[in-house]
Amino acid sequence: MKNFVTNQLAVFQKSDFWQKENVFKAIRLFMAWAIISCVFVLIVEQIDQTAQIYPVGYLQKAIKQGIGPELWNVIGAFGFFFLGLTLLFPQFKIFSEIACHVLETTFGVGALMFGLLAGETISAFSSVSIVSWKTWFWEVSLTGLFAILFCINLLVWYFSYLSGKQSRRYGMLKKLKSVSFLLRCPLALLLIILPIGVLLLER
Repeated sequence: MKNFVTNQLAVFQKSDFWQKENVFKAIRLFMAWAIISCVFVLIVEQIDQTAQIYPVGYLQKAIKQGIGPELWNVIGAFGFFFLGLTLLFPQFKIFSEIACHVLETTFGVGALMFGLLAGETISAFSSVSIVSWKTWFWEVSLTGLFAILFCINLLVWYFSYLSGKQSRRYGMLKKLKSVSFLLRCPLALLLIILPIGVLLLER
């Protein structure tokens, strides 16, 4: 069994799964969305506090709705569903194209949410006074939380990269067709069933 798996995976190279320059592009895109949305939140909060003649209630409501994870969860679930179909049927380009576009959208939505949440957090901390040890505790906790959110969203981008045009032409997806169906099937079914199951369990 070990020899079978080794032989099947021998067609892949490290460059099929990882290219540093593409990761840097994804990080720059993430930071662009996150910084813009964070600055937007701070501007809205500043207007609300210093120039209350301007109605910003609608904008504040939009910010609250943008932070909610429901949209990110639903889009991401469909993205992974089509990624599973891509692993199951790599010969059909339509599945990988849909997976790539949906997961890229999920990544963009996640970056936007990240910035909105960061802006709300900065605004909240600037308006309250907290004793020093509590400040330290919250800074460490929030830094860890934002780091986890960043890594999760970057992982979503990575899966969109694996299902993208470059992967179809030169990388992982092109070589995936030569991998045995028996090896692809378990992971593909997991990616298809798990996201749908998670959505169905949501209340």
